[in-house]
Amino acid sequence: PQEKSDEWIAYCAFHLGNYQKALRMYQKMLQDENPNPDLWVYVAACCFYLGMSDEADAYAMKGPSSELRNRLQFHLSHKFGNEERLYSYHRHLQDVVEDQMTLASIHAMRSHY
Repeated sequence: PQEKSDEWIAYCAFHLGNYQKALRMYQKMLQDENPNPDLWVYVAACCFYLGMSDEADAYAMKGPSSELRNRLQFHLSHKFGNEERLYSYHRHLQDVVEDQMTLASIHAMRSHY
């Protein structure tokens, strides 16, 4: 179906660094009837990479709880300087490569190496 094709095109645009195009596509898909709830987190990721931190946080909260959402909100907590929230998301990190890389990047930004 067209919806899946659009989702893959938006995914490709995001991973090619075209966050604005991916954002537009994901936002358009959210207007469909019964959109994939994960799209909220994808929109949040686009906003994060575009430097729109407040918007990223608001969109992420609309999406379902997931590993991606936790990593994104972990980074946003660091960006906002919210230590309590940072540790809250830190507790949900798992022993997987993506989470380990996320933690390593936060440690590097905080000069904890």
